[in-house]
Amino acid sequence: MKQAIAFILQNYGSTVEAVTEEGTRCFRAFLQPVTSKSWQNMEHTFGPLGEIPRGQYLYLGPAAEDILGAEFLRCHGEEYLVRRADTLLFGDEALYIWGLCVKKGGDDPWSS
Repeated sequence: MKQAIAFILQNYGSTVEAVTEEGTRCFRAFLQPVTSKSWQNMEHTFGPLGEIPRGQYLYLGPAAEDILGAEFLRCHGEEYLVRRADTLLFGDEALYIWGLCVKKGGDDPWSS
């Protein structure tokens, strides 16, 4: 399963840069807005990850790339702050990192 997810990220993901104090790392990941249509689907139940505030961007990326330590992520010329990141496990194997981000310098629904 890990190889299938790596294939999808590499072939269909976007180039993401994680900017840290040590430098910049580049890798392929998905970073997309949580849209109103997905909100309609998500508002019916709250899963184990809790409630997601509007204005968030969903991040799905390789398990080997820790984004919690990043000052920000850059994708397609936009900069994003990481608000949450969790590793999705399948048995004992780390498959990918799931995260929520907000645009850097924008309104931050996590602070309201």
